[in-house]
Amino acid sequence: GAQKYAAVDRWLRARTDLPIWWAEFYADVPDGVPAGPESPASAAATLAAVAAFAETGAQAGMLWGPQGDELRYAALWTDSTEQDGGQSTPLTAPWQWLVPRLAQGDVEIGHSPTQSLLAFRAPDGVLVVNTSDQEVTIGDNQIPAWGAVLSDRDA
Repeated sequence: GAQKYAAVDRWLRARTDLPIWWAEFYADVPDGVPAGPESPASAAATLAAVAAFAETGAQAGMLWGPQGDELRYAALWTDSTEQDGGQSTPLTAPWQWLVPRLAQGDVEIGHSPTQSLLAFRAPDGVLVVNTSDQEVTIGDNQIPAWGAVLSDRDA
């Protein structure tokens, strides 16, 4: 799903030198996969869309509605109007680490040629995102289906 953003960015870039800003974006998960604010799949899809923005030169991607609600998209915290709301979601920690580093322009993005893995590497760490429904093992790290692993060592 993230490639739709990359395709639009490339189309726009071929026609203008103006900055590309995504005022809202909603990353979809595959049919049949649970989606929503607390869904790891929705978090992985959102991170894949952010990678597409960064790779195609979009200057901004604004996450609209960072609080969870009935929509089928990732959020940064659960619905704070509910009992025990305002809790972190699967997107929270990766987002908090990634966004400042992207803003600094200090992130390299890589894609595994053999697995559904996406990596964001900065001088102080690596965020690896599994964009599939299968667990992946890299060295000593188990990356759950639709999961993300943040490491501040061996960057």
